[in-house]
Amino acid sequence: MKNDNATAAIAANFYALDTLLRQAAARVAEGIPYLDRGNNNAAIGAVLGLDDTLQDAHALYRAILTLHRSKGRA
Repeated sequence: MKNDNATAAIAANFYALDTLLRQAAARVAEGIPYLDRGNNNAAIGAVLGLDDTLQDAHALYRAILTLHRSKGRA
């Protein structure tokens, strides 16, 4: 049963990680046209807060690894 729970948790975290990373990539892509037009301020504005998104993504990544490593225990 624990393995089933861990597998489900890993999958849920993977999907959440995918969502966050897609959002981060979209924000970066949103900033590029501003750079092409020489508007650095708008480009930076597009990625403000990206550090929080990436920290959340890292937390999900660590959770995935932790769950994977603990699947065989208990």
